[in-house]
Amino acid sequence: MSRILQVKQVFPNNNWKGDFIEERLNVSLNELSAENAEINKITYITNARSGEITTAIVEYYKEVE
Repeated sequence: MSRILQVKQVFPNNNWKGDFIEERLNVSLNELSAENAEINKITYITNARSGEITTAIVEYYKEVE
């Protein structure tokens, strides 16, 4: 078995703003944890004007056969 680096982009739901990206990110992290993925890095993308987090990018390692 070997590990490969994968990327998952997390968006808030269409009508959600602000802290709701954190809720979506937590759901995604829980899903990855259930798959035994090893989180490498989380990058937040923000709106330049408002500073609001618009997207999160999760880099993780996953075992493949």
